[in-house]
Amino acid sequence: MKKIAFLIFVLTALFACREGIVEFPEDSSKGTIYIDSEPRGARIYLNNTFISKFTPDSIINLDPGEYSITLREFGYLDTTVVVDLNENLVPFVNVTLIPY
Repeated sequence: MKKIAFLIFVLTALFACREGIVEFPEDSSKGTIYIDSEPRGARIYLNNTFISKFTPDSIINLDPGEYSITLREFGYLDTTVVVDLNENLVPFVNVTLIPY
């Protein structure tokens, strides 16, 4: 009898604890762009807007589509790359900046 009561207690505790867990479904329709540069530390602009990120970094949760990635660093020419993001590819942008 004690074993049954203990088993009921354990099962109740497990299921009661489960209520506080929040699960986020993985959204496979969102994409990520990985960005790096030489030299590192270049400012990253997404569609001409500074996104407070510096290389190396990534931009996550993007909808499929075309994105303009611009890298800017003092003493180097701005470099822009257009990335066509779709559900099947994870693009890696690696840019060697040209000094001016």
